[in-house]
Amino acid sequence: MVSIFKTLINTFFIETFLPYFYSLNFQQLMKILHISDLHFSSLQDNEYTLKKVVEKIVTQSKNEKIDFILFTGDLVFKGDNIDTFYEAQILLFDELSSKLGIKRNNIIFCCGNHDVHRNQEIGVVTEKINKITKEKDLDSFVSSEQTKKEFQNSLSNINNFITFQNDYFKKEVGNELNELYSIHSRECDGKKIGIVTINSSWRCNSDKDFGNLLFPNKFVENISLKLKDFDFKILLIHHPLGELKWWNKTLIENKIYEDFHLMLLGHIHKGIQTAIPKNDEGIITSSSTAVLSAINEFEKMGFSIVNIDIDINKINFDNYNIDSDFVLYKSNSYAIDIPVAGEKQDYIELRKKISQLYETELENGNDLFINNINGKKSFFDKFSKPVLKSKSSLERNDVTLSDRNIQIDIDDLLSDFSKNRVFYGKDKYGKSIILYYLYLNILNKFSEVKTIPVFLNETANNVNNFTVEKYVRKNFELKSESVDFLFENYKIIFLIDDFSKITDAVKYEIENFLNDNPESKVILTEDEGSYIHNKINFGNLNFDKIFIHELSSKEVRELTTSSLNCTDELTNELLVKIKTLFTQLNLNFNFWTVSLFIWIFNKSESSVFRNNFELTQLYIDNLLDREKIVAEKSLKIEYPHLKDFLASLAHFLVKEKYQTTYHLSYKELVDFITTYKASHSRFIISVEDLLSVIIGKGILKHNKDNDLYSFRLKGVFEYFIAFYMSENIKFRDDVINSREFYLSFSNELELYAGFKQKDEEFVNKIYQITQEYYSDLNKMYEGTNTDANLVSKIGEIKLIETSNIRRGIKNQIEKGSDEIVDELADRKAMNQNVTQKKYQEVIKNSEQLEKALFTMCRVFRNSGFSNQKLENEILDFVLQSACNLSFLIIDEKNNEEGNDETILGMFKNFTPMMVQNFLFEAIAQENLQEIFEKKIDELKSKGNDELKLFALYFILVDLDFNSNKKYISEMTKIAKLNIIKYGVLFKLYTYLIFNKTGDKDFIRKSALEQQRRIDNSAKAIDGVQKALTHFEKISVGNKRKEMNNSKSK
Repeated sequence: MVSIFKTLINTFFIETFLPYFYSLNFQQLMKILHISDLHFSSLQDNEYTLKKVVEKIVTQSKNEKIDFILFTGDLVFKGDNIDTFYEAQILLFDELSSKLGIKRNNIIFCCGNHDVHRNQEIGVVTEKINKITKEKDLDSFVSSEQTKKEFQNSLSNINNFITFQNDYFKKEVGNELNELYSIHSRECDGKKIGIVTINSSWRCNSDKDFGNLLFPNKFVENISLKLKDFDFKILLIHHPLGELKWWNKTLIENKIYEDFHLMLLGHIHKGIQTAIPKNDEGIITSSSTAVLSAINEFEKMGFSIVNIDIDINKINFDNYNIDSDFVLYKSNSYAIDIPVAGEKQDYIELRKKISQLYETELENGNDLFINNINGKKSFFDKFSKPVLKSKSSLERNDVTLSDRNIQIDIDDLLSDFSKNRVFYGKDKYGKSIILYYLYLNILNKFSEVKTIPVFLNETANNVNNFTVEKYVRKNFELKSESVDFLFENYKIIFLIDDFSKITDAVKYEIENFLNDNPESKVILTEDEGSYIHNKINFGNLNFDKIFIHELSSKEVRELTTSSLNCTDELTNELLVKIKTLFTQLNLNFNFWTVSLFIWIFNKSESSVFRNNFELTQLYIDNLLDREKIVAEKSLKIEYPHLKDFLASLAHFLVKEKYQTTYHLSYKELVDFITTYKASHSRFIISVEDLLSVIIGKGILKHNKDNDLYSFRLKGVFEYFIAFYMSENIKFRDDVINSREFYLSFSNELELYAGFKQKDEEFVNKIYQITQEYYSDLNKMYEGTNTDANLVSKIGEIKLIETSNIRRGIKNQIEKGSDEIVDELADRKAMNQNVTQKKYQEVIKNSEQLEKALFTMCRVFRNSGFSNQKLENEILDFVLQSACNLSFLIIDEKNNEEGNDETILGMFKNFTPMMVQNFLFEAIAQENLQEIFEKKIDELKSKGNDELKLFALYFILVDLDFNSNKKYISEMTKIAKLNIIKYGVLFKLYTYLIFNKTGDKDFIRKSALEQQRRIDNSAKAIDGVQKALTHFEKISVGNKRKEMNNSKSK
């Protein structure tokens, strides 16, 4: 009988009745409707959709007996009009209050970045706040009497929100409203509930919010003091804490995790719930889907209903979505326990250790940049997004716009850790910095993504008996039991730099860990050369391949601007210098090469940058790491002696290693060093130390394909060939006299002229050779007038209707000027590797003539001889030959089969610009300005030389627009030929399109004046005005596009 009774008790009471009893819900739950990101703009745009969405929310929530509606920011789309806030209140808050029977006072909201009216505070206040880098200084700014007015001005951006918030709660009780936070005291089922809002959008005052936000710790402490008597504490904040400045985030985060049970977020437009512990009972974070603003296919309209059982520390989330047809469905549900007791302590230790590691690694990351440019900036301020694509540049050797359809955004990778990835990049393409960028971002957001990043490079090889557990314990400074907790509760992602240098023993341990933990993933970096020859051999893992490409002009501009904070005009000037130098040295536009240039500029005198050869010298010295070589006395080598050695090695390769493309074996390299040392008694560095310098510092490169060595960079190789020429006249003359190879040594001859600036004999020889090349062409036009020949070649001007011009740029408006530059130039990724000198028979076609004249111009530019008569004669020859070359190109175009007459006519229209652009690239340099001005005076006195004057005038303007823009007016007055008049007009258009100057009014005025000289009819003037407006839109559209891309949601 007793046993039967026990069975009945177990079966019917414990298993059946008790669950039914609890299902009756006698236990009271606190229910919250969490909504966010309305982005309301106007009744016209949003009323219908919002009413439908509210209807769906009410349908789902009316039987839930909601206690509080909590809204986490972005009530409006733009905070510049306070009336929009009140309209949104009526349509959303008031409707929900009425239909769900919720008191107005129980609808609580915080400020979002869209609720801000940006750029209302004065510049000096913005600048002062941006300079704050310590918590105590921020607290002082918001509380000190001395900065009271400045703090009040910093609230200008959120005045509309503050006014709206004060109006909303002015008749209600239990609300403490402050400028940047509010505390709301409520009761629910006998429990005291504290709901706090903090304004994370206070510093949303620029185009980039992420990593720039601030909230004063002083205010968090004030809040903490007032929360002690509450049973349950909820925080509303729009942004994830990871978007605060790193030095501000840690302290704020600690206090929030100590004081709150639940943190509700907006901004990211996704429903995500995560457990993050604190010191007493723990904290849960939850972000909601957006109420109204579904921005893309990954974001949906929706809301969350949160059920909280305060007594047993359990929270249930039901997330709902509404599709485009206004169909409501439950997307998912979560039940999360607030961590308590021992589990809480494990979380606390891990979070603190990772916060400490993040701060340390953020500082260490600065060392990855060239000599830590602008050391006051953080890693993220200096970082510039790389060009990432799904195909190798070895497969598709370009960086033009046509290839942008396969470009990858690095930030997209931070939201998907489901794949193993490998970054391939050439030498110095920023592989380590890219990997570190991912590492720091994951560290900063580890609690959100539930992933711990483990960064490894070849230093991991030095860990005795390497295991993953030992490495993580050491790096994170954790106890063994904490490491176990980490592995149990988080995914691991290994970020391995320079994978080929990791030992098999280390790889084996990581491979075993991945086999045991299949959810963990790997991101590698590897040299792009290995992509062609070697497959990544790492267990059975498959990898998504990502290739780092050469920087486009846009990325070079961004890197320059972020590193130097310079004006647009100085940035444009630096871009020209970078292009000139990198072309000279056959350097690719990668992160390292551009960063080195910026660092040199930052520490050098501006006078160096006016002379292209001096700039080349400086760049080479820094490529070779001159300062460190000089400082390392133990090496027993002086820098000039190293340069002499490298010059001799370059000469040896040119003379003896043509068949192996100037490569030699390791034995041959050692033998050369030994022989060189024997004949240079003061060259006392040991063979081993010298090999360490030239290979270890990357001057020479080992080619794994053929096991041979040569100079790493073609430009450095050519520099040292020229350096050897400067010390060995016979070798120089051998090169000059070898006509079939002469043009292949163009770069070396130009550099030689810089080394030997007073060598008039050398300049004369180059002049004579160039005259030989041009003898036939120039003889054709001897005794004729250049302008008459121009008119004869052009024929009738093929006018382009301004309406057609506008239609022609319609598709360009959304492009930036830098993108158009790359597209027009069809810029190819340069081959930095040493290549074989090209044998060319002299045939005097336009290609050879252009190269020969370009060589003459560059030699002339780098020289500094004192024979003014020769100087003037060469300049006359260069100007005449450039004009005649353009005529030859026109003839070749005329003779091409299948020519479109309209296109050919348009090509001819741009002949003056073609001549001017060639001469600017070839001969322009600031120290030649006086020579050009004298030649202008000479040509003006003779008359009938408009083409040459056009070229010279605009060379001066392009060299320094602000100082020389007066010459534009002079040229417009001189121009009598229609082709030159149009040339001036087209040149002015380019200044607008490519943002060459900030003085847009001057350009517009000059263009209209020039049009009046061509055709003063109302129709023509109106057409030019419209064209000018459209051309300006390219640059304006570019800036707008960049602003939009950088703004967060």
